[in-house]
Amino acid sequence: MRFADEPQPAPYLNRKDQRRLLAMVGVLSLVVFAVSWAARPETWYWLIPPDNDSAQNTAADSPEAMSPQNVGDFVDPGAIAMTNSNPPEATQPENEKVTLQQSQAHSGKTALPNLPAQWLESISDQEIGIPAKEADTYYRTLAHISRLDERYLDKHALKNVLHVNLLNSPDQYRGKLITIRGMARRISEVRVVKNQYGVKQTYEAWVLTPDSGNDPLRIVAGSIDPRLPTGEKVAVQIEVTGYFLKLYSYSSPKGHYVAPLILAARIKPYTVVKSVPSSTGLEPYIIMFALVVGLGTIITVSLYSRGDRKFKKKLDADFPDKNIPPENFLEQLQDNENSNSLFS
Repeated sequence: MRFADEPQPAPYLNRKDQRRLLAMVGVLSLVVFAVSWAARPETWYWLIPPDNDSAQNTAADSPEAMSPQNVGDFVDPGAIAMTNSNPPEATQPENEKVTLQQSQAHSGKTALPNLPAQWLESISDQEIGIPAKEADTYYRTLAHISRLDERYLDKHALKNVLHVNLLNSPDQYRGKLITIRGMARRISEVRVVKNQYGVKQTYEAWVLTPDSGNDPLRIVAGSIDPRLPTGEKVAVQIEVTGYFLKLYSYSSPKGHYVAPLILAARIKPYTVVKSVPSSTGLEPYIIMFALVVGLGTIITVSLYSRGDRKFKKKLDADFPDKNIPPENFLEQLQDNENSNSLFS
């Protein structure tokens, strides 16, 4: 009596099965990527564009913008620190009045982007607060920038100035237009002293920029956007364009600090509107690609299922049933040998 060859273990780790497993992992990764890509609303704007009014934006009231941050303790005088409560009113030359009137009439078309040098002669970074000798330039600058057009300010403002640049090189940036974006942690109204430039109301904002760490910048403006909250503890993203005047000195329980002082016309929230992309003309090709991918996935799954069924049949044919009684085991082997014989 001849016996069949000794049964071999199932070849679960041969190269063919390894290639099959790797291919399945690749297909699964492709499916996960496709699901993630299809889950984004903007993916389907080319097919179903949303209304412009419903375009999302990261406005001041977004959760990310309102998240609290670790801010160092700082205490400012609250109002402008004057060495004299009633600073002397400087007489304004007639030619300077004409210049301001021209700026107001022409929305900044005839105005220079930088402050005149004579305005900045009395400004010093060594003084605490705003002394009386700097009050005239302080209010003159606030009145001047309030008459300039926003498009003019945006065109001439420097947008890549860092906090450390203002601290280390204040003379280089003094009197220049700078755009600042950051997290305002305090927005409040400050006291206005009597002045001849018509400034009757000002607001201040202490702002932390991504590069300033816990050292804030002080922004003073003639108005704020009504959407902005006010108070001692706020957290809102803002954007301002204004003139860098000086390094403002203020006291804190932990010591003496300085902050760049920027005078602006308006404090407004920093919003980024996501514009709706226009049609690219690739829609038919994208649909065709999706159909090919879907059809290929169906064919691949069918082939894998068919191969699994054939593999299972082969195992059933090559290996005897281990659940048969021991006395019938030899007969089972002989039957398998005869069925595989060429002469059977």
